[in-house]
Amino acid sequence: MMTPNNMPQGLNAVIELDRKLRKDITEYYFALNKINDPGKAVELLAGHVAIMVEMINELKKGR
Repeated sequence: MMTPNNMPQGLNAVIELDRKLRKDITEYYFALNKINDPGKAVELLAGHVAIMVEMINELKKGR
């Protein structure tokens, strides 16, 4: 179903979550820099990247 602004239902919520996620990722990056432990920072970021890659692969399967 399309909303009055011609967007699929739920897309506005996804866009808002995307904006928040991008902001949170930026804040997370700066917080990781502050710990002055590049090894730990990379380890923590890599864990999130691995989760995202799994999500991407799952979405690709749905095609």
